[in-house]
This record gives sequence, structure tokens and C-alpha cells, in this order.
Amino acid sequence: MIAGLKTPKEFLTHVVDPDMKSFAGPGLTELRLAYHACNSLLSLSDWVIETHQGKRWTYRGAPRPAIPSGKKDFLKQLCELEPHFAIVADIANATKHLVLNQRRTALEGAPDIQVRLSGGFDPRSHGMGGGALYSLPRLRILVRNGQDYVDVRMAAGRVHELWKELIEENGW
Repeated sequence: MIAGLKTPKEFLTHVVDPDMKSFAGPGLTELRLAYHACNSLLSLSDWVIETHQGKRWTYRGAPRPAIPSGKKDFLKQLCELEPHFAIVADIANATKHLVLNQRRTALEGAPDIQVRLSGGFDPRSHGMGGGALYSLPRLRILVRNGQDYVDVRMAAGRVHELWKELIEENGW
């Protein structure tokens, strides 16, 4: 039994990993799960800042600047490593604030995060498109980023993998 979470690794193991497992589960296309996953992925940066502020770190053996005290500065460093971090951060903030006054992407607010049917029919026609030719349509959670749509599960998965790698490499 865990008395309380004390490290970023414990937060990853007991909060982020279960949120990601739920979100990635087959047949689970719920906005609530996407919101939880993105919020816990972003919150992990707070844990790292709080416990390792001012310390140097590495990514794949390459030295990185010291962890800043400011969330924006650390988030900028993380976005340099994985551009999908910007999508995840803006989704997390949009679900908290509804609209985004400060954003890293073209996402404007929570209404840009949608459950949509994708795939099916011929993408060259005016059908659903967005998938393999004549594939079965499926529900996905997409975020509108300007004129493009980004699969939230894919973006969150990439950020999750980055966190696992960083925590392992740096002993956070």
C-alpha cells in the first residue's frame, strides 16, 4: 500500500500509467478519458519541476539545460523533444479553462476536442474518409489544430513514451 506519492516516477506509475491504460483501451472512445490522460501527462511536469528544479538532466545522453522553476520554460523544453507535447498541454488547459488565451497550437478551446467517426469509404469521395480505402469506420478522439485534425490517443501516447524514457534515464 502506498502512503502517498512522493516522486515523479510514483506519479507516473500510479496516476499517469493507469490514465493512459484506460484511454488506450479498446472500444473506449470517451472524452473524459482523453481529458484525464492529457491532464495527468501535463501534471507530471509539475512533479518534475517541484522535485528537480535547478538540476541538469539528459535526453538520450545529451545534456539539457537545468530544469527551470517556470512551467512555461520547462514545457518549451519538453515540446522541443516531442512536438505533440504542445497538443497534450493545450488539451489539458482547454479542459480546465474552456478557452485558451495562451496556447502552443492552433487549438482554441475545449470545443476543438471531438469524438469523430473516421475511416471508411473512399477518401477521394465526399464520404467520411480519413482512413484506408474502404476501411471500417471507427470512433476516434481528434483535436482540431487549425485546419488539421490530430489523433489525441497518438499524441498522448508519444508524450507518455517520452515521460517514461526521461524518468528512467534521469532517475526522476
